[in-house]
Amino acid sequence: MGELKKMLTESKKLNIAIILLFIINIIGLLFGITYAILATLMPYHQEFLGLTPSQISNYNSRLMFFIGVLIRMSGLAGVIIAITNLFILNYSFRNKEKWSWKVFLITGLIYDIPMLIVTYTITGPVGGPFLIFCLVTALFIIAMGISYKEIFG
Repeated sequence: MGELKKMLTESKKLNIAIILLFIINIIGLLFGITYAILATLMPYHQEFLGLTPSQISNYNSRLMFFIGVLIRMSGLAGVIIAITNLFILNYSFRNKEKWSWKVFLITGLIYDIPMLIVTYTITGPVGGPFLIFCLVTALFIIAMGISYKEIFG
């Protein structure tokens, strides 16, 4: 929490946006760490596939190894994205640098829209990951909306 306090500015609206973006990136960091450490199918993956990791391994052990590597790499990518965003948030966004707002908008949309589609396809409208991404997307839209006037004047 000490790091978050250092990020805050004198603008209440910008502070709200910073806190929301901080929360979003911490959620992303936690998901990334989970995927990177476990490197296996999550329960919602298994439910969608109708197969467990051991069933996939019994069918083809190299396939399950490959799936594990892809999941671990996805997790590491999530960790890298979250850490990068936290640096941008701390060093540029809070200083009202326009490029940082644009980067958050573009990368957020490129990431959020496909993730909503994929998680909806895999878990349905009441699945945990889909609901989490709905929350993250809502927080993102709020953060970008309230910070727009603060950054662009």
